[in-house]
Amino acid sequence: MRGVSPFIATILLIAFSVAVGGLMMSWYMGLTKTQAGLVSNQTEQETTCNWGGIRVLTETIKCNFAGNGSSTNPEYLNFSVHNSGSINLYNLKVQVYVGGIARTYDLYEVLTNLTFTPSYPLKPEEIKTVAANITEDLPFSDADWIRVITQCSNVNSGYIRDVDCTP
Repeated sequence: MRGVSPFIATILLIAFSVAVGGLMMSWYMGLTKTQAGLVSNQTEQETTCNWGGIRVLTETIKCNFAGNGSSTNPEYLNFSVHNSGSINLYNLKVQVYVGGIARTYDLYEVLTNLTFTPSYPLKPEEIKTVAANITEDLPFSDADWIRVITQCSNVNSGYIRDVDCTP
């Protein structure tokens, strides 16, 4: 039985190396293109978000944390928000810090019962009354603070402190 000649073995080794190199290069180019696209989208969103602003009209805050919230009898928190920036805002949520724990709830417009999405945003200079259904039993207490957050990590209302939510 005869083995493969050294010349044929060298040719096969070179062909195998070129094939593996081609596959690696193709994978790397695809990965680079995907990452560049993600960075571009993120940079565009962050640049756009620099034009955002949201403000809670503190005089409109109404809440009741009676210590008996449930899905059939939710406790409530509602107030008016003003889009003080020049971009559409959506994915509005309220963070509530009460009883030593921060909780996050979706906000919806009171008049329409709709949450804020890219197709139903809070437009620049709009003021809307919003609410959060709190379907868990929060301790009978005031909120240490509340804060509205948006799709932009740098666009929030800031902390509104010492919110009176006792019945």
